[in-house]
Amino acid sequence: MLNTNAVCDTSAVFKYMTKVFKIFRRFDDEVSYQDTINGLAAVAEGAGVSSAAFKAEFNKAKGPMEMETRISWKYGCTRGVAGTPWFFLNGVMVSRNGSPRVTSKWTMKDWKNVIDPLLG
Repeated sequence: MLNTNAVCDTSAVFKYMTKVFKIFRRFDDEVSYQDTINGLAAVAEGAGVSSAAFKAEFNKAKGPMEMETRISWKYGCTRGVAGTPWFFLNGVMVSRNGSPRVTSKWTMKDWKNVIDPLLG
C-alpha cells in the first residue's frame, strides 16, 4: 500500500487502477522487472502520486507494500480468484447466471439485480 503522504487525493487510487487495467497487457513476461516498475510508476505519476514515492514504496524489501500484496494474493487464491478484474460484494463473489465472473458488458441494471435484493 502506498504511503498516504504520497497520495494527493483519494481518487488517485481509482485513476491509477483504471489506467493500469487499460494497459496491463504491456507488462507481460517479456518485460523486465525494472521496466514494469518504471511503467507502473509513470501511471502513478499520471494519477497524482509521485513516481519517486511510488518506486520507493514498491522497492522496499519486505516492506508494507510487499506484505500487503502477498496477503491480498493469498486471500484471493483462497476465494477462487483466477484473474482480474474479479468482483466481491461484502466478501461474497459476485456471479451471474452461474458464471463466476462479472464482465465489462455488465450494465447498471445487472448490478442492481445483484445489489437490490441484498438491500431488502
